[in-house]
Amino acid sequence: MHVYILVIFNVFVGRKRFLDGLFICSLSYYGSWYTACMKKFRSLVRLWIFTLRKAVPFGFIILLLLLVSCNEDGGAASSRSAADGYHAPEVITREDVRGAPGRFITVGAEGCDERTIKDALQLIEPGKNEIVLMDAVHTEEGIVFDRDLVLHGLGTAATVLQAAGSPEEAENRVLQIKEGTEVIIRNLAIRHGNASGPYRSGAGIRNYGRLTLEYCEIRDNQAVYGAGIFNDGTLFMKYCTVAENRTLPMTMAEKIDATGCTGSGGGIKNDPGAYLELDSCTISGNSSLRKGGGLFISCESSAKLTNCTISGNESRQPGGGIHVRGDLELIHCTIANNSSNSGCGGLYNLGHLDMTGCLLADNTPRDFTMGTGGGIYGQGEFGVCDYNFVADGSLEDARGGDPGLGLLSDNGGPTKTHALKCGSPAKDVIPKDKLEVLSDQRGHTRGKGSDRGGDFGAFER
Repeated sequence: MHVYILVIFNVFVGRKRFLDGLFICSLSYYGSWYTACMKKFRSLVRLWIFTLRKAVPFGFIILLLLLVSCNEDGGAASSRSAADGYHAPEVITREDVRGAPGRFITVGAEGCDERTIKDALQLIEPGKNEIVLMDAVHTEEGIVFDRDLVLHGLGTAATVLQAAGSPEEAENRVLQIKEGTEVIIRNLAIRHGNASGPYRSGAGIRNYGRLTLEYCEIRDNQAVYGAGIFNDGTLFMKYCTVAENRTLPMTMAEKIDATGCTGSGGGIKNDPGAYLELDSCTISGNSSLRKGGGLFISCESSAKLTNCTISGNESRQPGGGIHVRGDLELIHCTIANNSSNSGCGGLYNLGHLDMTGCLLADNTPRDFTMGTGGGIYGQGEFGVCDYNFVADGSLEDARGGDPGLGLLSDNGGPTKTHALKCGSPAKDVIPKDKLEVLSDQRGHTRGKGSDRGGDFGAFER
């Protein structure tokens, strides 16, 4: 479209004013991804000047080819619908509820079956176990799921389940899933929990059962450990965001009684014996007074992360992004911009780690550290370590250098990612037959084109 505008501009106003038109259209064309295509932009400017002086028709052909080339190479997709493999979630709508009387149990302030989720639990029976939260903002704390059910929201922007108006006002966590219970939660945001009781963990969610979260946000909760989510069961998460959760200091009474653990796992804590699996999720902006600002994997627990972004988390002790003491498998994950006051800001491994196709960059201090704690914690080890990019060179067998990461942004898909800029050394490197997954965090196809390999990390350019 922009090229067509330039052609018309040239025909009707002549070459003398053509440069002004080029400048205006350049601002429009490159505004959304100026930084990523700066080098090609400069080349185009030089070509345009040549075009004005020499052969306009021939110059336009080259110009068009360069524009198409730059568009194929770079620029993160800003539209969710542009993702190749991503399909928008099937969100329950108000029309769906009205069109299926008797199927759903509705919860809301007006015109619903019940006003609280706790009361709605009493209506669950065989064949009728789906609850739909109809309020835009529903305030209720201390909810305990002790039976199998599905909880629907109308979308994370349309449905918020909160313990109180702020975490400081809350007297309890938002949700707890009891052992032996299977629960699915979709399309809502959970926030403002403040864990109470003898073990102050899991202010957003404390899970002892089998829990699946899809298209959810767990945000702005506080607890002594596992502030966003504390998992002591089985937890599956897809297209979810865990953000801005934080751990609290123990009280003197808790320290004297040795009740609970101090401050680890700002976003998520995976307790011994638990299993955690994340697919296309983002863990960002969480903080921990001890280890694992984003994620803490306890000894004798296991976790698997695929196409996930761990960004902007912080801790006082090693592992601002992730602290590992159990078993962790990372596939095409990006760990960036995390920080720690000591040891390692990115990924600290004191357990067993399998890592393939991952990108670690801009973590302070150090992107990666293999722990050597000794004693009861043993020493970190690798099982698999293939095709990884660690910018600061802290992992000997990985590629290094500046990967050219963009800011954590909406680049398409339901969760935020770090885009790779034009010319990044982290793109088109992994052979197609070595790719562990065929799409990225947004659902875009990896290794497009017969002559292109795959990229490191959760984002495929």
